[in-house]
Amino acid sequence: MYRDTSSGSVRVKSPVSIAVKPAKPEGRQFGGLRPSFGRLLGTALALIALMAAFVAPKALAQARFHRPSAKISGEIRFHQMHKQARPGERAQDYRQRMAGLGLGGERDSELCALYVEKPLTLAEMSAWRARGVAIRPDLYVPPVPGRHPYGFHLARVRYDSLDAIERDARIALLQSAEGLSRPMNNIGGALINATSVHAGIGTTARTGAGVKIAVADSGLDLTHPDLPAPVEAFDVTDGDGPGSWGTDVRNHVFAHGTHVTGTALGRGTLSAGRVDDGNGAGAFTGSAPGASLCFYKIADDTQGGSLEADEVEALDRAVAMGCRVFTLSYGGYTQFMDGSTPTCQAIDYHSLHSGLTVFVASGNEAQDGTHVSTTVVTGTTSAPFDFQIIHPGTSGAYTTPQYLRVIWQDGAPGDPENMTLTCLNLGAGEQLSRINAATSVRGTDAQLYELRPNLAPGATKAYSLTLTNSAGGASAPLVHCYFVWGVGAFVPADPNYTITDPALADMAIAVGAWVHRNTMIDWQGNGPYSSGEVEGDAASFSSHGPRIDGLPKPDVCAPGSAVISLNDSDIATIPQALIDNDGLNVNGSGPADYLIMQGSSMASPMAAGVGALILEAHPDYT
Repeated sequence: MYRDTSSGSVRVKSPVSIAVKPAKPEGRQFGGLRPSFGRLLGTALALIALMAAFVAPKALAQARFHRPSAKISGEIRFHQMHKQARPGERAQDYRQRMAGLGLGGERDSELCALYVEKPLTLAEMSAWRARGVAIRPDLYVPPVPGRHPYGFHLARVRYDSLDAIERDARIALLQSAEGLSRPMNNIGGALINATSVHAGIGTTARTGAGVKIAVADSGLDLTHPDLPAPVEAFDVTDGDGPGSWGTDVRNHVFAHGTHVTGTALGRGTLSAGRVDDGNGAGAFTGSAPGASLCFYKIADDTQGGSLEADEVEALDRAVAMGCRVFTLSYGGYTQFMDGSTPTCQAIDYHSLHSGLTVFVASGNEAQDGTHVSTTVVTGTTSAPFDFQIIHPGTSGAYTTPQYLRVIWQDGAPGDPENMTLTCLNLGAGEQLSRINAATSVRGTDAQLYELRPNLAPGATKAYSLTLTNSAGGASAPLVHCYFVWGVGAFVPADPNYTITDPALADMAIAVGAWVHRNTMIDWQGNGPYSSGEVEGDAASFSSHGPRIDGLPKPDVCAPGSAVISLNDSDIATIPQALIDNDGLNVNGSGPADYLIMQGSSMASPMAAGVGALILEAHPDYT
């Protein structure tokens, strides 16, 4: 989603043409629209009026809120159980096991969102600290009328304090803020006519000057000459607040953050005057090269994952710094998939009350076999559907647990145990069990299941699953089953309803990826290599909408296939993914400071840069 020299334009959903059914869509849909999911716009400024209208507050289909079925989220108990070290387990093995489960944090406590009817006083916070609950006094996200009924504090909660929280009437709900999000990449600018806007062709020249863009990502190579000197750069994974955050924002496992940042703000310094070697002539500039940068490192240096609490902190800090645009290219499947998580609430609040426009990568789950859905009438059992596991090794039985979520909305929330997932062909030593069940404040029921396989080396097994609806009354909910941890996949799968959180936030501009080109030449002149994508179509990997309640997602699409942006000099990179600076490709002798990647991760910062162009032209827009 970086600078490219082909012709084209941004594809945006027209608010008047979206038609998403709350039931399962037929055929291949992308956020409610067919593969030709938007309308072509001639210039980036033509996009301004559409996007400005599109950012208007989105109405929710339901306005009723529901008391949570349990004050302490079952996810917290689940995390507590798995954080216990196994006998003889090395620290490195423990960290890898936690990353594989999508977990992070300390063994004896959890970062949480502590939901309250009204903010706690400093005296109350001090009393809670003495009981093992350390509440951030400087970070409170208020309720959002009509969207989120409670405000929340970020807090680190010792597991031995959970019973005290359960008994305290001031606390409405305790949710985990510790699940790991993943970067949304799969392995530019001329296409949306941003370069014409930069040059003032047919309009007033705009580069995003005077607009601060906040990028929250894995890390940043501050030495890359194409990047502007940031207004500030913090590692928000260190400590609580700017006073304790580190300023070393490098990441030694993933070049994602530097690539994403360059996509929005790259200035093309090292590629000025490059010749066309098949990757396009001219500098690789970002979509808003004149904007100012605030960077927040939110990822760990082990797997490159991000805690939800750190995303909330980055949003809060961006607002404090006067940022108008925020881009986040992280996400994942969450407990309810209905836009009710702490990060979603922070996005909604700041979008509506702080003048922040938040762009979020929509996800790359369309082809990963992570979702199925089926309508289950009360008193009936669904037709069987298959979840397939292939033994990933060459020796020993494969017994690693796989985790599945069952999620639905039936109009009568509050009984999250009236749906049952059953396996019809469990073998010796295999088990399927329900771990927890809960109802969100938005009335979504959800369950977490653990499937324990027992596969011999070389074996492949399709586990035949059914869903039974034992609810009273008459309803026929569309029930979703998401694969969240492990090595399996649904076969066949449903690519719809696969937008990842927090792109599910009501007010997030969820950005999908479309194919602006499908070939590239590497830094040594090898190629062209093909991505296998169809130029001009939605990227095959880009997650499809809508949200489970029918809210149309994604909101806008931008280039996200074979995207050239900045390489991170701290990261060892696959040589075939490097792009040279001048386009000469002379036996690989020239410098190669650019990198090709793909995913909705690349699409989000490109759209965010366009947002900065819009705000430069119309600073009164929100």
